[in-house]
Amino acid sequence: MGKKVRETLACGTGACTSLVASVLNNKSEHQAIIHLTGGDLNIQWADNGHLYMTEPTELIFRGEMEI
Repeated sequence: MGKKVRETLACGTGACTSLVASVLNNKSEHQAIIHLTGGDLNIQWADNGHLYMTEPTELIFRGEMEI
């Protein structure tokens, strides 16, 4: 049996889509701080349609896989 997979501490894709869904449902402005287990992300949905995610990054894992 394989190893168990744990919860992701921070998901930039999920944070961005959460902001877009919130804006489209008139629940938030086009910029918000999304609170995640691994830390906060500042997400902005700009007028040009692009999503910007900013906050410091930190390496938490490095590995190799043989294919």
